[in-house]
Amino acid sequence: MFKRILFGLAAGLIASIVSLILAHLVGIVVTFYSVGEFAATALAALTVLPIMLLVVVMPLGLIIAAGTGVVLGVVSHLRQRPVGALVGALVALVLAEIFLSVFAHRIFGTVNNDFTDIIGNPLVSGSYGAVLGGLTGFIFRRFAKRNSR
Repeated sequence: MFKRILFGLAAGLIASIVSLILAHLVGIVVTFYSVGEFAATALAALTVLPIMLLVVVMPLGLIIAAGTGVVLGVVSHLRQRPVGALVGALVALVLAEIFLSVFAHRIFGTVNNDFTDIIGNPLVSGSYGAVLGGLTGFIFRRFAKRNSR
């Protein structure tokens, strides 16, 4: 059981890094779409967006991914076979709604239409959690299958 929990934590760490890169790319596209200027988009993509992702999303994303990995490890131990992306997406969706929609506002504070308010939107936090959990579940299943040989 301990080995599967470690696989889940490793899968969550890898998935959180990949999801941060995806969030940065999506942030660049959304910024370019809303602003319409290349210079302003490049400035935001190189300065403000990475800082906000590292300060706000990374710590909470690591907590969500680690929690998802532990749940995947425990559930796969109880089922005697590894679970995959769907279970990971559902678990991380719930955790993301809790941490990004509820706790992020209390931890970082919010002003109308700032970064914390944007990630606190249930649709945004839920989709980030679903992607993060899906990646965690996919990587976890690959780790578990490769190790069972």
